[in-house]
Amino acid sequence: MEDFSGLDSVVKKFYNDEKCAALREEFSKNKHVIGIAGNIGVGKSTLANILGGLLNCPVYKELDKKNPYLDKFYKNPKEWAYKSQIFFLEAKSEKMNEITGGSSSAIVDRTIYEDIGVFARAQKEFGYMSKEEWADYERRSREITENLPYPDMILYLRGNPNPTLMERINERKRPEEMNGSTLDVEYLHLLNGFYELMVYSLRKEGKTKIGVIETDYSKQEILSHCEKNSVIEKVTGNAIDRLYKFLCAKE
Repeated sequence: MEDFSGLDSVVKKFYNDEKCAALREEFSKNKHVIGIAGNIGVGKSTLANILGGLLNCPVYKELDKKNPYLDKFYKNPKEWAYKSQIFFLEAKSEKMNEITGGSSSAIVDRTIYEDIGVFARAQKEFGYMSKEEWADYERRSREITENLPYPDMILYLRGNPNPTLMERINERKRPEEMNGSTLDVEYLHLLNGFYELMVYSLRKEGKTKIGVIETDYSKQEILSHCEKNSVIEKVTGNAIDRLYKFLCAKE
């Protein structure tokens, strides 16, 4: 389970900030859907929970129920990749329709575009999906996203697979990511490449605003106090700045 012990202190630090106050007012008056995107272990859930607390806004986790194929996929990806990705695709589309059909603003922890443009594509690259499976997946993803509204903004958290992401993954010790799984530095590098392509494509389409936030910081930059909380504060501050400029300053 991920450690959120430092979130309250980060929320308290930023809550009375003028930009946060302006964003809370904007989120209460107008509906905004903000997606948090990024590679495994980069800190999406942490940032989503902090922003939810700062903006008095509901946070929608990746899924309401666990993917029944995920543990099997990590052990035998070639057999279970297609079923796992189809489950994510259909569950995410249901979730996004629920969010966009609602009346309140929302923070979304991982977007459907990551499933399509990053994770499913990685399975194809590794040969875990057959040509027939990939063709069917592409068809179904086009049908699902054709009329699906985009988030107002996607905050993309960028992190270096080695050491940043691997250290964070090892620290949180999720069972499906440990114990002989296929999750390694090579896989994370591949995902990073597809994330950069996804961000490029989304920017080119111009249907949603993209805010890129770096999550790699040297120890020299964060010596002021606890390393983990200092990184969280830096990432949170950058996220607030991106949202404020887009929604309040209209830059």
